[in-house]
Amino acid sequence: MKEELQQKLKQQKKEYISWSDFENFYKILTDKFTAAQYKPDFIYGIARGGLILAVTLSNRLGIPMIFDNGVNLAKHNKKILVVDDMSDTGDTFIELMKLYNTKKCAQNVKFASLLYRTGTLVIPDFYALHLSASMDSEEYRWIQYPWE
Repeated sequence: MKEELQQKLKQQKKEYISWSDFENFYKILTDKFTAAQYKPDFIYGIARGGLILAVTLSNRLGIPMIFDNGVNLAKHNKKILVVDDMSDTGDTFIELMKLYNTKKCAQNVKFASLLYRTGTLVIPDFYALHLSASMDSEEYRWIQYPWE
């Protein structure tokens, strides 16, 4: 399934992710949670790209979704899963990592995204698919999700 999805993405200049693709990515991602025996206490979705994934994870896994960064919860040893649709550069994840490190609660936070690109500064703890074309590559493709 993973190889099939990668092949599909390589064939287009602009990558259109369908709802079916999203479901496949979701399955890959949640299988990785299961394999790692990881179950967060709360899910935080980065607006805008991470919100659909956060809501989906929250509803299907029965894990509450929070609407702030969860620092106070993480400081009280609650496990926070921060989700976004993509880690292109890693800048968003880095800013949050700095915050969690400053507040001395980074050990309670993990990061997940549907996709990540070569060249990102942060490879998420959990991801569904790695895209080998970095943002400065001629093979770079813009990813358009079905909710956009």
